[in-house]
Amino acid sequence: MNEQIVNRESLPEHLLARIQSSQVVVREDNGSFVLTPLKPKTGRPSRLFGMLTKSGLSTEAYGRQKQLDKELE
Repeated sequence: MNEQIVNRESLPEHLLARIQSSQVVVREDNGSFVLTPLKPKTGRPSRLFGMLTKSGLSTEAYGRQKQLDKELE
């Protein structure tokens, strides 16, 4: 299997109409080619998830608290 990331603009026009992302993974496997659009990477989450959702802490405050806890151990 061979894999390569290419820019969207390097693809033919009839494929450009179907692909919205700026980069595409081109994968060759047993003579077949598979094009997979890459989703843009998102930054760090700005809020907490799970059981801490309604805690009122920001991610920065939570990180500082965890660092203090590690220093105390």
